[in-house]
Amino acid sequence: MNAVFLLTLLLGLQQGEPPTAKPRREFRYGAATTGRATFSHDGRLALVSGKSSRVAIFHGRTVMLVREFRGHRHVIGDVASWPDRDTVVSGDATGVLFFWQAKTAQKFSQAQVLGAVTAVVPQPSGRLVAVLTKQSAWLVDIVSGRK
Repeated sequence: MNAVFLLTLLLGLQQGEPPTAKPRREFRYGAATTGRATFSHDGRLALVSGKSSRVAIFHGRTVMLVREFRGHRHVIGDVASWPDRDTVVSGDATGVLFFWQAKTAQKFSQAQVLGAVTAVVPQPSGRLVAVLTKQSAWLVDIVSGRK
């Protein structure tokens, strides 16, 4: 599913509107031709990754670009955030995981797993992230990068 359509649909649903054939809002982000889109846990921000090696955070109501994370060299497979901290995780096609401070877009840690990352799921009140690749599943500590 196209990330632009998905994010437009999610933004409409967040505001309590039924999905319509014509999206209420649409934005264009160079990295969002395909990829993943998710909301922050408070619902105010949308995280978007796509074909390029970037992750973007958009404001959920205004759809304005808030911050952009750069550092991956390959296509990003998934992106997520923790509910209780200012942390974003992104994983790419070579198994590289980056852990970012959301407010500053600074990378504070990284890890490597085997295979292309297809999903990342943060531990709600901990410091682990579950990582699914095409070959296996991993639990990774965000501070030490240990698996």
